[in-house]
Amino acid sequence: MVMVFTLVSAAQEKLNEFAESLKQRKEEEKLRKEKEEEEREKAKFIGTHVTYETFMKWRIGFEKEFNSNKKDSNELLKGKLTGWFTVFVY
Repeated sequence: MVMVFTLVSAAQEKLNEFAESLKQRKEEEKLRKEKEEEEREKAKFIGTHVTYETFMKWRIGFEKEFNSNKKDSNELLKGKLTGWFTVFVY
């Protein structure tokens, strides 16, 4: 009877150690994932460092886009009355 008690106690102890190690691994994995998510969030706010070259590249592209949109809007308004003048004519 003593031998059975000793074996059962040893088995329980091993199972408790195993369960504890599983719990600890899950906690470590959770903390690691939270840290990775936090790093990804920080990376969103860092962005690209502005240098003269990167600014000029952006500016050229912006001016091209702005001028093309301006030309499109001028062509749409060609021949049409705009502003307060249309209120008084109609």
